[in-house]
Amino acid sequence: MTNNFRTEVFRRAYRLTLTGINFSQALTKSWAIYRLQKQMRSSVVEFRFRKISGEIRIAYGTLIKSVIDPLIKGVKESKNETLVTYFDTQKQQFRSFREENLILI
Repeated sequence: MTNNFRTEVFRRAYRLTLTGINFSQALTKSWAIYRLQKQMRSSVVEFRFRKISGEIRIAYGTLIKSVIDPLIKGVKESKNETLVTYFDTQKQQFRSFREENLILI
């Protein structure tokens, strides 16, 4: 994220409004994603999101550097800003979901 986390939160909220939700809901969801990513940097977090197929998925994810650094291969990072990426501790793989599909932390 950028140095000013509020800027990133509002940018994400704006992107979410492009999916058709109002700004108030977008801002709430954007803050939830920010808190989720912050929690995942220090622990394993349980959260739920809607898969593309419509199913609700319960995920256990983390972004702890000591866990994910040995698994990263290569140096190029392709960043899709509309996706939230995490390491799934149950499947032992990197996963992602669309930011508008987050349901519950």
